[in-house]
Amino acid sequence: MRRVAIAGIAVLLAIPLTVLGASSRAYAAGCVGSSCTGLSAETEGCSADAITAETAYIYDVNDSSQEDGYVQLRYSATCRATWAKVFDFYKPSCTKYACGVDGEAVVERTSTDSPSESCSEANGTLTGNAYVCTTNMINDENVTSVAFGSAPGSDASLNSATTSPY
Repeated sequence: MRRVAIAGIAVLLAIPLTVLGASSRAYAAGCVGSSCTGLSAETEGCSADAITAETAYIYDVNDSSQEDGYVQLRYSATCRATWAKVFDFYKPSCTKYACGVDGEAVVERTSTDSPSESCSEANGTLTGNAYVCTTNMINDENVTSVAFGSAPGSDASLNSATTSPY
């Protein structure tokens, strides 16, 4: 009987802790919806539950088998916001500035007001085998968004791709 009572007390004590844990995660983000526009997903905690909603690959216009990078449309359900992230693959023949063009990422809503945020590879970082830049967020509450990305080809051409709406 004593074991049953102790087990019952342990279960009752665990319930509030579980509820507290769930509610504290809901408040981890620093913004929601329109208050996220123009802010960093990383800084605001929105990247914690982010998913890659859509991906589009960037191919060289002169060689369709040559993948120059890709763009992601990222989404946070907690923050109700989207942002874009472009990966421009490092090319020894075309280093970050040698080709005279920088890759970029743009995220915009598909609605008529079409707010957008963008970033340039010139402000990005070399991560693994790619230069990466990440835009700030835009409100995605009850609307859809797309991401646009561009990356220079080895011959200085600027190649681009756009994700499907999400």
